[in-house]
This record gives sequence, C-alpha cells and structure tokens, in this order.
Amino acid sequence: MDVGKLQDALRQEGDPRFDRIADMGLHGITGRLQVGLETALMDLERGGADRAKALKSVDELRQFLAENKVVALCEGNPFGVAVKIREPLLAALADVEKVLTA
Repeated sequence: MDVGKLQDALRQEGDPRFDRIADMGLHGITGRLQVGLETALMDLERGGADRAKALKSVDELRQFLAENKVVALCEGNPFGVAVKIREPLLAALADVEKVLTA
C-alpha cells in the first residue's frame, strides 16, 4: 500500500496542511468506515453482532473506495510515490465477504 511513503513525502514539503494530511493516515481518509468494519468484525467474533451488519460495512467501504476523490488523489499523487489503496483493500474486502457469506 505504501501510504507511509506518501506520508513521508508530504511531511518533507514543510507545509502544515500537508503535515496534517500525513498525520491522518489511512484512517483519516476512510473515516468511520474502516473503523466501523473493524468494530463489526470484532463484535461478530465475540458473538455480539450479526453478519448482515458486517456485510453492510464491507459494502459501504467498497463503495467509498470506488468513489472517493482523496483515494484517487493518493494513488495518483504528484510526489512520485507509488501508492495502491484500492487494489489491496478491495481484495481484502472480497476475502472478508467470502468468510462472512460461507
């Protein structure tokens, strides 16, 4: 994914706005969606949540990755840092969905 390398490049610019973006990391981009999926999966593991809630979180994160302009900007950044966000996350979401629907 190499988001860390992009964060390093942003920090090297010496601009407080870039520092803020770098500090937010991937969670700053995905916001509540990634955390929501993590929570739903942990709840499911503990027997406290249903699969439908976790599957909904998978779908929401998948849709976000497809549409979000910040994700596209990170992947096509002008700093020359190769960043893949969608491909690995979509693959992971597909794996999670397989387990949840098995």
